[in-house]
Amino acid sequence: MKKVAVVYGGDSLEHDISIVTSLFVMEELTKHKISFIPIYISHENIFYTGKALLNKDNYENKNKFIKGEFIFHHGYYQFKYGFHYEDIDVALLCFHGAGTEDGTLKALFDFMHIPSTSSSVISSALIQDKYYSKIILRNLGIPVVDCFKLSKAQDIVIPEGFDFPLVIKPSHLGSSIGVKKVNNYDEYQSHLNTAFEYDEEVIVEKVVPNLKELNIAILGDNNMQIISDIELVNMEDKILTFKDKYELFQSKYSGHIIPAKITKNLQNEIKEYATKAFKEFNCLGVVRFDFLYDTKNKKLYLNEINSIPGSLSYYLFKNQKITMVDIVNKLCDIARKEYNHKRTLITNYECSSLKTIAMKK
Repeated sequence: MKKVAVVYGGDSLEHDISIVTSLFVMEELTKHKISFIPIYISHENIFYTGKALLNKDNYENKNKFIKGEFIFHHGYYQFKYGFHYEDIDVALLCFHGAGTEDGTLKALFDFMHIPSTSSSVISSALIQDKYYSKIILRNLGIPVVDCFKLSKAQDIVIPEGFDFPLVIKPSHLGSSIGVKKVNNYDEYQSHLNTAFEYDEEVIVEKVVPNLKELNIAILGDNNMQIISDIELVNMEDKILTFKDKYELFQSKYSGHIIPAKITKNLQNEIKEYATKAFKEFNCLGVVRFDFLYDTKNKKLYLNEINSIPGSLSYYLFKNQKITMVDIVNKLCDIARKEYNHKRTLITNYECSSLKTIAMKK
């Protein structure tokens, strides 16, 4: 019998966040007696499975994990561990960050002809790149914060029209890793060096004053979308760091509000921009859109898109009585539909090139 595989980890800076997301997903599936196989990928890209993966305390020492691998067996790819072969119905991708969420692991499952959740390889790659996603959004008429891009080989000159304070971000990372607000040139130069330790490219943005962060998620495909509640993330005028989000959140930033108490016009604007971006990027599955709002000047900006959001953004759908299991079931349905559609496309073009080459020889 084919099983859903919960696949997570990988060689990413957000590796541990991926584990947290997956543990919660697997806990909910276990609670509802839904059969699945956990597949954890270590930083070294070694595949593991087994019930020991369900206990967070086991990740410091992987001795209890069972090594596995995907092999071509009886005409298709199966997951093998020990003497067992598992047929994978759908790969539920719970990766976060560059090297995993950016389409890398989506491509692996496409190659093996295994249906997998999340947007296409191209869509995921574009979404993961902060600079190029902003270019696309701006061309769609969706407001974004002005920025410029730097690579290690470039001079770190600040273009005309950009003044301190500024925000430095690694171009392909999430979870606010390497993000910092800088107030002068010395800080700018110092943190650029730090940011380049994480990524080959960084973007430098203008600071949005009077800041509020507002998030929304969409579950679906190009034909059907379920729009979540809007979340007010931070109650202070500051940019949240990784530490704020994941280490201090419970104590200091637990004041997030769902649904956000904002005007109807602002709600509609957020939903309009998010839906437009979802469709134009050809998104699939559950995707979160993070907005910045200047409360004084009433200006809204689409900041970033998350193609596989933390905890699959289940908490944004709770008021609609949509559970984590509902989200997983919907994601799997979308993945199967996408896979079946791809299988209808012609992938073999017959021509005489090989015969011509053979005749010339």
